[in-house]
Amino acid sequence: MKENEASKLDKAKVMIFLRHNLDEGLKTGYLTIKDPLELWNNLKERYYHQKMMISSKTCYDLMHLRLQDFKFISFKKYLELISCLLVAEQNNELLIKNHEIRPTESTPFPEVNATIHNNFEKYQNHGCGHSLGRECGRRPNNYHSHGGHSPPFQ
Repeated sequence: MKENEASKLDKAKVMIFLRHNLDEGLKTGYLTIKDPLELWNNLKERYYHQKMMISSKTCYDLMHLRLQDFKFISFKKYLELISCLLVAEQNNELLIKNHEIRPTESTPFPEVNATIHNNFEKYQNHGCGHSLGRECGRRPNNYHSHGGHSPPFQ
């Protein structure tokens, strides 16, 4: 590990920043560490595996295509193969869970925007001049839309 050559003031500022941004569970676990470089290296070591899994997951599509072409794949490290297989297993579990929740044969959920749009059109025609017998502002000779009835008075 390299020596930390920063001043005490800089170290204190960095420790305040790091501890402020740490999760509560991590704060208690790393409370005894006073050197920010040591804290940083411990956190880096702790989350290296998680970082590898996330980066493997983002590259899953490419890796999946490469796995299909198995003749040309040669993993150099055991960790590469394990990471690739773990990501494939996680994606398979996710697909199975999604299928259990919503099977392929089930009817799709109605589109929210389409439902709102249809309801808007349904009630849009309830204005002046569009409803049955309830026009706004009737005029004396405006009875042609009611099937040719004669006016009630003359």
